[in-house]
Amino acid sequence: MRFLVAFLLLWPLAVPAQSDGPIDLKLAARYFQEAKWASDDDGGKLWGKPLYGPMIFADPQTREIVANQADPEGKLAEKDGVWVGKLSPEVGIANTATQWAGLRWTMVMWPLPDAPAIRTMLMMHECWHRIQDEIGLPAARQDNNHLDTKEGRIWLRLEWRALSAALISWGPERKQAISDALLFRAYRRSLFPLAATQEDRMELHEGMAEYTGVRFMGLGDWGRRSYLSGRIKINALKPSYPLSFAYETGPAYGLLLDVDSKPWRETLKPGGSLSGLLQQFEGISLPGNLAALARVRADAYDGKQVFAEEEKRDKDRKAEIAKYRKLLVDGPVLELPMIHNNYGYDPNQVFPLGDLGLLLPESYISDDWGVIEVKKGVLISSKGGKAFVSAPTSADGLQGDGWKLTLKPGWKVLPGARKGDFKIAKE
Repeated sequence: MRFLVAFLLLWPLAVPAQSDGPIDLKLAARYFQEAKWASDDDGGKLWGKPLYGPMIFADPQTREIVANQADPEGKLAEKDGVWVGKLSPEVGIANTATQWAGLRWTMVMWPLPDAPAIRTMLMMHECWHRIQDEIGLPAARQDNNHLDTKEGRIWLRLEWRALSAALISWGPERKQAISDALLFRAYRRSLFPLAATQEDRMELHEGMAEYTGVRFMGLGDWGRRSYLSGRIKINALKPSYPLSFAYETGPAYGLLLDVDSKPWRETLKPGGSLSGLLQQFEGISLPGNLAALARVRADAYDGKQVFAEEEKRDKDRKAEIAKYRKLLVDGPVLELPMIHNNYGYDPNQVFPLGDLGLLLPESYISDDWGVIEVKKGVLISSKGGKAFVSAPTSADGLQGDGWKLTLKPGWKVLPGARKGDFKIAKE
């Protein structure tokens, strides 16, 4: 994950959490022990390699960190059985894996969830990201912008409903629900030529990380499937799917593959397909006329409700996108050089703007020029190398509506190409 901070392939949030004060060292040590126990209990069986290793808890507000071991560069100091230090502003803080101080770390933002099962799931998800290169499944983030369209969302939501039913069913009922999920998926992919490749890649990245987290929750086979069946229904209410869908479909297909008791994880390679494996193991053939049957089977999952909700959302979404376009495309802006593409965001809050790029309502960006914390929208250009926030409102150019900029020495805010525009450049 060379660009791990660049793209911050995270869950559940990459925006700063709220902490109540300094990291509790005793609590941190206990959480490290929980992660080690979870990994030790598995003994490396799930992926052929133990998940636990170098781990950091990081407070996004104070940049304070607590680690489970020393670092080769001596940036951490031992205290009460853990190692403590502070990250410099240019180091991104997120739930991810990162290379820092001579080691590859699992990084988890502090505070962690209170519920033990959810906390373990999060830690093991991020531990998987630390070893994914070693097990032959390197990072491959895909934007999947088609899942922000009306048709893309409709057929994803129906696929989720079928997967939810399949996870808690057995026999013919389970087979029918799996067939329906595959049908809705195949029809959606027929509408968008790049969908199959993009979705499969994201499911082998974030999907397998989340599958790993769910497997380590300590719930048992039936408990895991019941938990995920209910969670899929809740998470369907999230406002954005392109960067978050795989957190549901990945573990769903993974747990359904587990039921077949066949060696499927060992066969995974970049470019593989979880749903393709399940279709193969279940011996399911899809019809030639996908559209007609998909609409018929949609009735079994309250399809009319989904169609109506997505029609309304589509109209509301267009109005919201128009507002951001006026603010960050047509209006005066501050141009940010994206030298390292080091930015964080909430994958559940993303507005694809087509050829223009991705609109992130909130983000924390750090680069050679400094850092900027954004609360009211930043546009990450699809052409690369640039991002845009609304024009500065302060005389020094360091603040604007919903954002605050901290520049490093040697950089300054200068007039931009259009009247009213500004840009960050070297002095």
